Amino acid sequence: MTVTSAVVVPDGTLLREMLALTAQGILEPRRAGTVPLDKAAYAYRAFRAGGHRGRWVLTS
Repeated sequence: MTVTSAVVVPDGTLLREMLALTAQGILEPRRAGTVPLDKAAYAYRAFRAGGHRGRWVLTS
């Protein structure tokens, strides 16, 4: 299957439900990695290189 486009429609009710599930630990966001803010360039290069699923989290 190839996805060529996606449509995102704002849904406040669904967002609130997802937030509640996340707060309960039922839904866990996927992270590619966590790095300190001074290593943001590393996270950006890794993101651009691809091959990671999830988001990079920068910490202070």
